[in-house]
Amino acid sequence: MNKNKSIFSKKNKVPSRWMDFEKIGDKCKGTLISIENVEFQNRKQKIYELEIKENSYIKVGGKKSIDDQMKNVKIGDYVCFKFTKKIYSDIPGFSPLKQITVYSNNKKEPRIKNSTIIIAMIITAVIAIIAKVMVL
Repeated sequence: MNKNKSIFSKKNKVPSRWMDFEKIGDKCKGTLISIENVEFQNRKQKIYELEIKENSYIKVGGKKSIDDQMKNVKIGDYVCFKFTKKIYSDIPGFSPLKQITVYSNNKKEPRIKNSTIIIAMIITAVIAIIAKVMVL
């Protein structure tokens, strides 16, 4: 490695794999490949991972409104998360709530091979078992 070149350059920055809904209309879409149940700051949260193009992935953090919409979406289904509006609080000092709407035609994305879906389902099941064992 050239000692004069820094690794801290823009071209070496690794992109985040998390979707950040910054403005109304922001969206991500792809094939749902996993749903993780994690504990974050003493509360349970679901993490949805999408394959947005071949070998390119993004994660979306769940919350009650997203989780409720995702109940009928299965691993392998094509899904879209879209920031549709801000809901402002009546309480001063509170940030507006970002309403994320979930869209899915509950159809498998044809380019995703069945083996990818099966592997994702197995990984999700193993993670759930490990989480239960750790709680015990």
